[in-house]
Amino acid sequence: MNPLNGFLLAVEPVMQIAWDGAAQQAVDRARYEEFTSNAEERNFSHDVVDRAGQLSYCFDRLCELGIEYNEIRTAMKQGQPNSQGVDLSLVPPAVLAREEKWVQELHVITGFCFYEIKSICDMLKMWGVNLDGCQELRFVLKSRDRFLAHPRLGGIMRLAHRSYGIPFDGGPVEASVSGLNSFDPITRAHYLASLGLDEGTPILDEAQRQANEACVLSPDQNHRLDAAGITRLKAFGLRDANLKSALRELAQVLETQVLPRIQTVFETAKREFGFASF
Repeated sequence: MNPLNGFLLAVEPVMQIAWDGAAQQAVDRARYEEFTSNAEERNFSHDVVDRAGQLSYCFDRLCELGIEYNEIRTAMKQGQPNSQGVDLSLVPPAVLAREEKWVQELHVITGFCFYEIKSICDMLKMWGVNLDGCQELRFVLKSRDRFLAHPRLGGIMRLAHRSYGIPFDGGPVEASVSGLNSFDPITRAHYLASLGLDEGTPILDEAQRQANEACVLSPDQNHRLDAAGITRLKAFGLRDANLKSALRELAQVLETQVLPRIQTVFETAKREFGFASF
């Protein structure tokens, strides 16, 4: 289920207000500043809701991409002599082109979600909304800052070849943003040596992974991060932020804190300036 639908369904009738010429003329000039303040809050509210609506669309589209992935894989297997594998030379060019387009759309939508979640959270902070306790939402915000907005050559940067996962329950396709879940043996050996560790040090070291997550969540800007911490990120990897969980946390904030604020703004327009619901 789309986590944002509850908020969007609840807020839509709240913002359906309008006024006529008589109500407009009845506003005393001495209250123009007060009216303008309310108008800007209404506009701000619409902007927040529009962005939430776009995230909702992206969530649904990511779910649809899971269905399309299975369709593409089925098409690729047509005419194959071995049912256990796919010989790409036998796959029609149109199917290969569809697969490439699918991958591009997946990463475009995922990146857009990370950026738009950041925008919404920044807007909510202007309303004094409390985001404490939204741990996965915070991890999405910091992942966006680290790997999408401010990558650094030789420092924190995402890997070019990033994986994705197809949920079996029809949920959204999960694309890696950092790509720090795959390793080259030569570069990893260099990173381990830089840390004074043996090449045989296991990748799945929980303590190192937790330290890496703490590094990403650090308030320090990318260019101020500790060099050893950056090397550890590359040597031991990082889990990807769970977009679905982050959207659930955002939806909870929108329903409990933002919806009442928007209701107050639009009720003020009706009570003080002659607007009416439609």
